[in-house]
Amino acid sequence: MSDQVATNPPIGAVHLEAPHGLVASSPDLKRTVSEGSVAMDGTDYREILPKPSNDPNDPLNWSWAQKHVVLLLVALMAFQGPFDAASPASGFLEQAPVYHTSVPSMLDSVGAHAVMAGAGGLLWVPLSYRYGRSPIYTAGAVVATLGALGCALANDLPAFCGARVVNGLGCSASMSIGALTVKDLFFIHERGQKIGIWTISIGLSPYIATLLDGFVTTHAGWRWMQWLTFIIWSVLLVLCVVALPETLYDRHHGLLDVPPKKTYVQRLKWKHFKGRQLTFRNFWHPCTMFFYPSVIFPGFYYGNLYGFCVFGALGMLPFAFAEIYGFDAIGQGLVAIPLAVGTILGEPLAGPFSDWMVRFLAQRNDGLRHPEQRLQAYWLGAILVPLGLTMFGLTLQYEVHWIAPCIAIAIYSFAIQIVSTVTFTYAVDCYEHVAGEVALVLNFCRMEFAFYVSFYLPHYTKKVGYGWAFGIYAILSVMLFLPMILLMFKGGQIRKRLGTPQSDFVHHAVPVQVEESVPGTGKEVE
Repeated sequence: MSDQVATNPPIGAVHLEAPHGLVASSPDLKRTVSEGSVAMDGTDYREILPKPSNDPNDPLNWSWAQKHVVLLLVALMAFQGPFDAASPASGFLEQAPVYHTSVPSMLDSVGAHAVMAGAGGLLWVPLSYRYGRSPIYTAGAVVATLGALGCALANDLPAFCGARVVNGLGCSASMSIGALTVKDLFFIHERGQKIGIWTISIGLSPYIATLLDGFVTTHAGWRWMQWLTFIIWSVLLVLCVVALPETLYDRHHGLLDVPPKKTYVQRLKWKHFKGRQLTFRNFWHPCTMFFYPSVIFPGFYYGNLYGFCVFGALGMLPFAFAEIYGFDAIGQGLVAIPLAVGTILGEPLAGPFSDWMVRFLAQRNDGLRHPEQRLQAYWLGAILVPLGLTMFGLTLQYEVHWIAPCIAIAIYSFAIQIVSTVTFTYAVDCYEHVAGEVALVLNFCRMEFAFYVSFYLPHYTKKVGYGWAFGIYAILSVMLFLPMILLMFKGGQIRKRLGTPQSDFVHHAVPVQVEESVPGTGKEVE
């Protein structure tokens, strides 16, 4: 491989700015730095990407504590999205008579929330590039707080569903741009673990909501669960204002002088990003990411599994566990414990393990790492999901002791957490410069597929039975994994053939011409 800069680089080759003017053609760099394939043979320069600037205010240069305060707050807001989606579930038996409707009709409110929580990213992601992350988190918290208030005050189903739509729109902000914030703050070799913290908050939240819902509904009434979501969002709104600094940073301004370091309080001030004008194109252009296999294949796989496993289990609480086992609201809430335990146990085999997998496979690949290496961490989750779904359906079908379906949902909640973290980290690694658009697509898939599962599940299980319903879900989960196997072996070539997606908001390192090796082939492109 030549050490010189290529005159005609392949599409997608990029150079990430190094501190103190170090560039890709430096003799210190024996290999090339390119999108999706970066050298990592033990030196700091080769392992730490993207390279931070010499600006102490660059979020990549912030202290460990500052970074993790932001990550914790972003994770808490992302936690609240699925929490709100699942919060009424255990109370539907008490809420339906008040609204003079049926429990299946009450599930429409879950679907209404899921639809807007998925589609809302089309609004928030472009705005986050124009105005920064912090104002969008704050605006989302305001909208979610108002929606939660409406849910608490609603006196009929249409009003409740309308308030749920508003709440879902607000929740979608943190669920759509959370991965962007992780990208702003952390290096590539850290992202599996850090995105895992964000995804585990999303994974745990509907289970904790269901657990709390049972106790709150029994002892204080279903309406108090909605007041609880309003109180939580009010607290998060205050924290957004007083504790969430801006993480969006322009990396192409070419600083010559090192600016003074800002205090944490100074970083809380909203910034004005010059030269970024919003147009109608900015709101539809992210949809072009639906045509990139390295995004839509994982999104389609993860989104369907999220619907089958998470909303499938929660949707069964007011039906199967009430009818078969006679569980009241508290009993239904306690079923969320194995779901939460499985999620917590799954994360160490998702984020940290996938980071280790990339390092391990890179060492065996002549020091080159590429995003597809992370996909090898999928296998355990891909095997356990269909096993857990099949076991869940059959134990309900044959009315086995309630501990059996609880074990089944613990198994597949363990598996879905692995799938969740690997999916987000892989897709962001593939297209870091459009991470917002990538996260938008993945969140859209997650929530829209959750919607269709929750919408059809009661009628579907009644018609074909629990065994067939979840057995078909298990078969679909295997079929949906086949494109992921294709990406494991051909993902790098597919990405190279499609080229680099264009971003309407360029704030990352300026591309320069360098050589690139095709991920997974070990061959150089002249």
